[in-house]
Amino acid sequence: MTEQERQNMDEFREQQRHIAEQWLHKGNITDEKNDDTIIFARFFFYFTGFNAMYFLYKEIDNLDGRYTPPKKCPEYKQIEHLLDKFDETTAQKIRNNIEPSIKFFSNRSIQPMNIRNERERKRIAEKNKTNILNSSSVKEKIKALGQAIYNVRCNLYHGSKEASADDQRIVSNCIKPLEVFLEKAIKYENYHKRIT
Repeated sequence: MTEQERQNMDEFREQQRHIAEQWLHKGNITDEKNDDTIIFARFFFYFTGFNAMYFLYKEIDNLDGRYTPPKKCPEYKQIEHLLDKFDETTAQKIRNNIEPSIKFFSNRSIQPMNIRNERERKRIAEKNKTNILNSSSVKEKIKALGQAIYNVRCNLYHGSKEASADDQRIVSNCIKPLEVFLEKAIKYENYHKRIT
């Protein structure tokens, strides 16, 4: 990497981390309002910050370049890649903070409605539910939960969720994991930025 490329990457890292921190802050101050209708806003705030971090590591680790022929790395793979960076101790701390959401999503199949093939939607949803429920690896559980949350995000963005009681429960159970994932991703970046 040339000196200019390193400088560009350092600036990009700083920008993405700053974006993530701003969205984390927005989600945290929104929490103080203690209004159930705010959960959708908090979901978007935390997810947007989380997106900044997994996009950062997609670029740092050149995930697009790992495909033959070269193509864009799917977002769910970017999420798995970032969550896979956490060591087992960090993964266990994450799990301890989000246990109610793990329990909730181990009993729910969240179909990604952006996938038009119904059989494929059901297969993905059941695989995630099974991995959350049965995986002996804490990292695999949180990666499967990350995928389920990504499916919720897709459903919100693509118009397959509404402010109904059930959808509100689903989104509400995404809030703590997203907040924790985002906090840990920022902490990970702050640590690795110092040592690189």
